[in-house]
Amino acid sequence: MATYPKVMTLMNFQNSYSVLPEITLFQEELEWVFKLAGIHPTNALFISYAYNGSNYPQYFKDVSAIFATKGIVLTDITSGNPSVLIAAAKLIVIGGGDIATFMNKMNSLITSTFNPFTAIKDRVDNSVPYIGWNEGASIISPKYFTPPSNPQFTGIGASLPFQIVCNYQNSSLAKTTIFNFLNTNNTIKKVICQVTKPDGTSVRLEDSGAGMINSATDPYPTVINFEIAGGVLQES
Repeated sequence: MATYPKVMTLMNFQNSYSVLPEITLFQEELEWVFKLAGIHPTNALFISYAYNGSNYPQYFKDVSAIFATKGIVLTDITSGNPSVLIAAAKLIVIGGGDIATFMNKMNSLITSTFNPFTAIKDRVDNSVPYIGWNEGASIISPKYFTPPSNPQFTGIGASLPFQIVCNYQNSSLAKTTIFNFLNTNNTIKKVICQVTKPDGTSVRLEDSGAGMINSATDPYPTVINFEIAGGVLQES
């Protein structure tokens, strides 16, 4: 039984496809998921749609090897019917890569009876743990948002009422963009930003907001929370 309604870990590192150097980070995050969710799934659904590299079999082998160290077998979403696989998933994993490639594939699956974005959100909202890195971390939010740029795409939305910003670069222009974003998206109460850092980092998101922060090496990452209070952007 899940301790928290939502359990998500969102990681970021330099190369989405070079996962083996981040094995310790993955293992630590999986242990955190097991503890907080109160379960240790033996299978996970890997949604690989962001991959845009040249050797997918090796990439899938590397990701699978990491999860195997924790007794988890990965099922590739390309191996079956996406709607059936998402509905049956006990742990959902979305990797990084190219956001346009990811969006094109996800959008191509939308029919009158199935929407992969909604399907994933429903599973996470119903206590299925989620692990994402790079683009897979960013897309769990209501929007794919990298301030000071405005949101490019509508995301999965499972982090509501929070918007997660990965690899955030703090500036006055970025803060203005966040202020405008919050003013025009009333369902989003807070923007949680993970400050850019060159090595592996993660924001562990609980239902109550950004929880613990982790890093492969020192110096440790910073998370900044932005919200509007009294018409002014507040940060903590």
